[in-house]
Amino acid sequence: MPEENNPKQNILIVDDRPINLVVLRGLLEEHEMSDQINIIEASSGNEALGLVLEHDFSLILLDVQMPDMDGFETAELMRGIERSRDVPIIFVTAISKEQKFIFKGYQIGAVDYLFKPLDPHVLHSKVRVFLKLDMQRKKLEELNQTLRDTVVELEKSKQIIEDQNKALHELAIKDGLTGVYNHRHFKEILEREITMMHRYKRSFCLLLMDLDFFKRVNDTFGHLFGDFVLRGFVNIVQSVIRESDIMARFGGEEFEVLLSNTDLKGAVKVAEKIKKLSEAHIYKEGENSIRVTVSIGVTCCHPGTDVLIEDLIAEADKALYMAKELGRNRVEPNRTSAAS
Repeated sequence: MPEENNPKQNILIVDDRPINLVVLRGLLEEHEMSDQINIIEASSGNEALGLVLEHDFSLILLDVQMPDMDGFETAELMRGIERSRDVPIIFVTAISKEQKFIFKGYQIGAVDYLFKPLDPHVLHSKVRVFLKLDMQRKKLEELNQTLRDTVVELEKSKQIIEDQNKALHELAIKDGLTGVYNHRHFKEILEREITMMHRYKRSFCLLLMDLDFFKRVNDTFGHLFGDFVLRGFVNIVQSVIRESDIMARFGGEEFEVLLSNTDLKGAVKVAEKIKKLSEAHIYKEGENSIRVTVSIGVTCCHPGTDVLIEDLIAEADKALYMAKELGRNRVEPNRTSAAS
């Protein structure tokens, strides 16, 4: 079984002759780093391949001359296994030192050669080098993983900050009760719309709406039901206006809507639809139910009109006042110069 919790570095020694394994183990146990290593033996290439699937090795000492599967074939197969792909392999051999044999080993992926009979000093020196390299590699991998984890945490923190900033921005520009824009932000939108009107020569209109006798709703049913009615009215309006139109809460039970690229006739048509849906709607929650009508003032602004936002709102307010004076539950267009 894999020794996942073993802090020692595993060394795999592979040789088909038991005596050679005994000699090699004895030499490694004399190594200055012997207390830091764990020696695992294999007597064939097949056995070695099975072991690399079970253990993480820091170094493999592999005999070249073995029956069935020699060291070259074993090393080549090890390089195809993810777990052993980068493990240093040192060939231990008694075959010719001719360049062609050495070159073949390097082609397959060996990092070095040891020639029999083994020189203990050479063996210890090479083992020391590769074990230290393995320790450095592992430390580097740990550092890289720490850095990757840090990057992930930073990305998470960045996303949290972005989400919090977005939420704060929403709180700054939205009405907390109804979810539509507040009047302050609506005026900023109007500023941009006036600029667009002059640039693209297109009209826009403003609806100012007031729920009729809304104080009676709060006095009769309480403010919680009154809030329910306000949210319901917002849903009615949003079911009528286009996605490009902007709704905001002016204050209390008053709301405003910007209808972009719209003339007075089109704005009145939208307002009439809102009025009809409102007078037909029954606000019902629990045992409470009521119909609430709406009065709407309409004003428009056309290209070439030099108008201030406050003047435009004042014109819409005058039209709304007229709608109330004329009996409420009606749409009243403004017919002054700003709405010509």
